Amino acid sequence: MEDSLMKKISLILMTAFAVAAVSCNKEVPSSNDVNAPEAVKAPTLVARISADDTKTAFVSGVYMWKTNDNFVVRSNNANGYTTYQYSGEPTAGAAEFVPKTDDAIVYGQNSFAIYPAKVSGSYPCEEDGSLKVVLKDTYTWAEGNVEAPMLARVETGQPLEFKHLGGVLKVTYKNVPPKATKLVVSAPVVDPDLIAAGKKTYKICSTMNKTYNWTTAGGGFDPDPANVPYVKAYDHSGEYKITEIITAATAAQKASSEGITVYVPLPVGPVSVGGKNVYPQLNVWLAFDDNTVVPGTLKTANNIQIERGHIKPMPAITLTKYKLTTLIGSAGKAASTSSHVTGSFAETKLYAPRGMVMLPDNKAVVFDQNDAVMFVDLNGQTVEKVSYNSGNAVPWGGCYHSGVLYIVDKSLGRFYTCSNLTTKEITYSNISTGNYSPMMIQFSGSDAYVVIRDAYGLFKYEGGITGTKTKFADFNSGSLSKVKPISFTVDGNGDFIIATADNGFKLFKESSAGGAPVAVAGNGTKATNYAALVDGPVSTATFTANTYGLAFDGDGNLYVGDGFAIRKITFGPGGWDDAVVTTIITNGTNTPKDGYGADAALNCVGSMAFNSDYSKLYVTDQNAGKVYVVTIE
Repeated sequence: MEDSLMKKISLILMTAFAVAAVSCNKEVPSSNDVNAPEAVKAPTLVARISADDTKTAFVSGVYMWKTNDNFVVRSNNANGYTTYQYSGEPTAGAAEFVPKTDDAIVYGQNSFAIYPAKVSGSYPCEEDGSLKVVLKDTYTWAEGNVEAPMLARVETGQPLEFKHLGGVLKVTYKNVPPKATKLVVSAPVVDPDLIAAGKKTYKICSTMNKTYNWTTAGGGFDPDPANVPYVKAYDHSGEYKITEIITAATAAQKASSEGITVYVPLPVGPVSVGGKNVYPQLNVWLAFDDNTVVPGTLKTANNIQIERGHIKPMPAITLTKYKLTTLIGSAGKAASTSSHVTGSFAETKLYAPRGMVMLPDNKAVVFDQNDAVMFVDLNGQTVEKVSYNSGNAVPWGGCYHSGVLYIVDKSLGRFYTCSNLTTKEITYSNISTGNYSPMMIQFSGSDAYVVIRDAYGLFKYEGGITGTKTKFADFNSGSLSKVKPISFTVDGNGDFIIATADNGFKLFKESSAGGAPVAVAGNGTKATNYAALVDGPVSTATFTANTYGLAFDGDGNLYVGDGFAIRKITFGPGGWDDAVVTTIITNGTNTPKDGYGADAALNCVGSMAFNSDYSKLYVTDQNAGKVYVVTIE
């Protein structure tokens, strides 16, 4: 055991735990038992924490009892137990608890108190010479709270000296994704087949059972570590799993450098396997509402040795940071489509930036209403405006292919090109798409592909924009009816990933060989707000009607600009079948805000594009009038 000073140093910032009870027969003293204590009305009790153990909350460096703390006193009379509550202000040291009911209580040699008060089925009890207390499966996270299970003997006229039953595992996750709602710790069963056959080869998981077993000593209950060095667990044939609900954590807390810290109650001591002591192996991860593992969060901790009343810290688990920073637009938004301001990044004002295309030499173009193509020098941090038309021109999307900048005008339904980036002369291609709403253009080989929203399709221009036009992916036939494609990209296999809005709200894959589009992500339900934004398996995930930004990174992950959020699709061994959606940027509002992950916010993403080494993701926000950069750390 560590000395008292080391214990006090290690016992910091514990969070909410609770204790439930197994069902046992009540002990009712016989009226003929001359040793049976006299029944009295439940008294007020004074409780304090043993000097070497923790209190229930951490306030300004001092462990405190907190208001509305409850414990139960288990007695020898037929009532079984009485619940006590502390109603004062948070305090250190001793606190006075009063009974919540007028139950009569009988003190016997095995009367004891359990903190916190959680009674399920029956009450904490003795059975076969042992005290049994069962942990809950699920706890609620609250910063600074401690409700690790504690025990105290009840003696008339004496304060309750609470001591911890087991140990605690400290887990810290930094850069928690906004939609992560749970932290899960489990100890897997070593050999499920042998378990099913009834053979006790539980090994690791046998030390991790939910049931605490504190054997009575000297003919009566004695929670003294000198007599009982630690609490052990019974054999268990299933997986031990504790879930911490972290929905109470704010966006700022999830995005903070300190991260979210939870404390998981664990039985202590090894289990003997082949004459050797074996300590637990734990799997720790973050999860979404549906219990899907958040990609990249699963960690395994080996040889976890826990002592009674001690915290065992795991190294902090730091996830990828996504930092959103305003690149262009800090001076504000242009008041109208004709009042752009250009020059340095700091003084530029955009109106409604839509598409963004990366050019050679760390340059880019941003398409802004109306008729404005903004040439961006990312090295010199300057913006130059080039107008190419007048009237209702709305450059929406484009691409750079074989030395030519291509522009699709959504309003006029035309193609424009710029073949000389030095002169920046934009010319009309004399080719009309024949539709009002072409949105984006990409090349695959020499063929050009254009998403035309109100024509419900991805169209192919064989050999380039002057070639024969055919409908390559039809979103208004078969099982699809007037589904509007609004953006697309090309994956590493040359297949097209197409985002849809009306009647869709899904991502579809169109094979490079053609055929009917196949839905690969989204359940078809439109997410209208943050609460409706569902993360997890792609088949059950939800998307907004504004999935304009699609970009693959160098590892094959797909980033989706989804209205006010940026989502990431991570692929498993089965590709789309194992893919998981994770929201990586949004605080749940559409009020633009620079910051990290869960603390940052956008209004409506217009497009996204990676730089050449995939270290930066550029994002346009058409409603905020800004261009952002997301740095991936």
